[in-house]
Amino acid sequence: MSALKNSVFLAVTSATICAVLGTLLVLAVRKSHSKLRKVVEAIGLLPEMLPGIVLVIGIMLFWNQIYNILPLYNTMGIMVLAYVVLFLPYTVQYVTSSFTQISDQYTLIYGQLENVAVAEGDVVERGQLLGYVAQPTKYYCKEGTNLYFAMEKDGAAEDPFLYLD
Repeated sequence: MSALKNSVFLAVTSATICAVLGTLLVLAVRKSHSKLRKVVEAIGLLPEMLPGIVLVIGIMLFWNQIYNILPLYNTMGIMVLAYVVLFLPYTVQYVTSSFTQISDQYTLIYGQLENVAVAEGDVVERGQLLGYVAQPTKYYCKEGTNLYFAMEKDGAAEDPFLYLD
């Protein structure tokens, strides 16, 4: 029973921290007009570029060096930290892909899209392919293939069908 409690604690804590940090990182990058915004985004995605075992061993070795300052080694804290570092890139990718800025006034929000053909900051032309509707996840299998799509103008909901052919 203790192992189950530990697993649930690690999952909930790590997922919550990842969601908050990843969302804040993406929002900061989106709002920034600095040339360093791509560097910040790349740092958020950096853990995905390394094999998981290399990253975890690196975290353990790093925390061993600063054990006297912050004694996390051999605690639940180091495991939460490892999970956050491992899964933060996924949060950054999901939050980034869910927002596409189409002008200073309009924002498109979409989900269940794969093979996205546009990137943040791209100018979208009428008739341009944005991506393909993804297969339903295990949580939405009864509804079948679907696409979540919303449009806002200056933060207020807008009917996207007024802009589509």
